[in-house]
Amino acid sequence: MRPLFGGGGAKPAEPTEKSSSPGPCRVVSIFSPKGGVGKTLIAANLAAELQTRLANPTALVELDAIRRDASMLLGSSGVVCVPDVLTSHSLPVKLDELRSRCAFIFIDAGDILNALSVTAFEQSNLILIIATPDLVAVRHTKETLERLEALKFPLRMVRILLNRAESQGHLRSRDVRDYLEVEVLADIPSDGKRAGLSVNRGIPLVLDEDGGRIKEALRRLAQTLLEKPDLYVEHCPTVDYTKLPVAPAESLAVFARPEALGVGASAPARDPVTDLKHRVHAKLIERFDLKRLDLKTLNDPQKAQSLRQRAEAVCLELLAEEGGGFVESREQRQRLVKEIVDEALGLGPLEELLEDQTVSDILVNGTEQIYVERRGKLLLTDKRFSSNDQLLAI
Repeated sequence: MRPLFGGGGAKPAEPTEKSSSPGPCRVVSIFSPKGGVGKTLIAANLAAELQTRLANPTALVELDAIRRDASMLLGSSGVVCVPDVLTSHSLPVKLDELRSRCAFIFIDAGDILNALSVTAFEQSNLILIIATPDLVAVRHTKETLERLEALKFPLRMVRILLNRAESQGHLRSRDVRDYLEVEVLADIPSDGKRAGLSVNRGIPLVLDEDGGRIKEALRRLAQTLLEKPDLYVEHCPTVDYTKLPVAPAESLAVFARPEALGVGASAPARDPVTDLKHRVHAKLIERFDLKRLDLKTLNDPQKAQSLRQRAEAVCLELLAEEGGGFVESREQRQRLVKEIVDEALGLGPLEELLEDQTVSDILVNGTEQIYVERRGKLLLTDKRFSSNDQLLAI
């Protein structure tokens, strides 16, 4: 992928002399219980740095089926970036294939503890959990450690990476260490400007001459991964999948089905209400020509409100035309109209969650899994996207 902006004078660092690979392939999962903490950036840069040092290639596997940021972050580093959409069944097969030719495999394991991420941990020799030095992130990290213990993961295979360490107003690194009671393997300083420039230039921080302190911290961390064989667990004990935080039967079923990710299989049969919503939604977009709608209209509160009122009136007419007579109660029709108009003009099932003052975070993990954080607890909602297309559009 070409960078969005030019290099701006930055040059990739000179390649270093490569050494032989240190024994067997190491699989390292990188996880964070909170989004937006730099997990993918760290994973990509560690892979890029070790790619420059070792004779055998490194690989990066992303488990998020929708967001694929790593290829942009890796630039032309030569890291093997796996394009496959993986499930809890296909992931071990893919890792076996990569182990035969790679020195290191990094897994960007996402920020939701589910059957797929737990399968990644089970296949790993080391789990790195990214935290930032703020109370919310540290508390979530503590809960994740407790859940990993319940799943029967030995904490000797877990280390903490403290990103944006020593930022003004944040917790002190030593306090985070004492609270978590797990080794903090590295403190990575905050440098949003350099991180942003690295992404825009398409040059990993570790390969950028202008990488600054964050580059040096990431390179030291890569050196640690090479020099400390005692970090790695050769074989992970059997995991207790019944202790997954989401209902285990539902979680395993969802992540075992290719169609749960919208690929590789026909979509499951939808109920009549969902089919009705699809038909009305398509006609509403066509009637208002919403694909050509000027964004200024939606940014003007009065125009947006007027448009919404007209859309709701038309939506009621379309419900009648499309055979919505089985939706008998007024409350059901109003709810259906709101959901359809939200999808057409807003963020669909996320609209109500955004209006809910008790919700501090929203996490979307596919069409059927929308989580919210309320008072520090992660909860699965009953909200759903009507299709993978709708999710991707939003």
